[in-house]
Amino acid sequence: MKHLVAFLIILSVAVCTAAEKKANYPQMIGQYEFSGEKKYEPAALGKSVRYQSADTKIDIYYYNKGIKNIADGVGDRVKTELAEVKNVIRELEKRGDYRNVKFEGDGESEIAGTKFITNKCFFEQTARTGTDYLGRRTSFSFITGKKGGFLKIRATYNGESNAEVEKSITSMVEESLKINWDADGK
Repeated sequence: MKHLVAFLIILSVAVCTAAEKKANYPQMIGQYEFSGEKKYEPAALGKSVRYQSADTKIDIYYYNKGIKNIADGVGDRVKTELAEVKNVIRELEKRGDYRNVKFEGDGESEIAGTKFITNKCFFEQTARTGTDYLGRRTSFSFITGKKGGFLKIRATYNGESNAEVEKSITSMVEESLKINWDADGK
């Protein structure tokens, strides 16, 4: 009986810990539903969470790449990070995952008092990626320094520019600022 009680106590602590961890992320933000957290190894690569709707996926990444004291806001290091994001998208095009990639100019925006460097690109995803949707996609990247790490949001939706979807993505970026991020990937 003692073993059963001990097991139940351990199980309830584990369940509470898992629930607390999941509670860090709202299950819904606007029309977007939480669909999971992913932690990367090594820890300096941080973690990501995904929210999605029928035709939009929003990945929120928080990481530091082992770089100490990344300044809040948009500094040179954050601008370099955006260039790296664009290089990854170009590499996906070279591999054949994307085609007809076109970048719109980089910009800066301020959302809820936080400055982001931003980019918008358009592409077609290929059958090579196993996706059901092979039409045109629009993708936004928002990057800022936050609490010693990079906060990167990449929002991709099916179709060309859509002001209504873009407004909901901006709201999602604002809500992502409320999450208690930890640069060590915890």
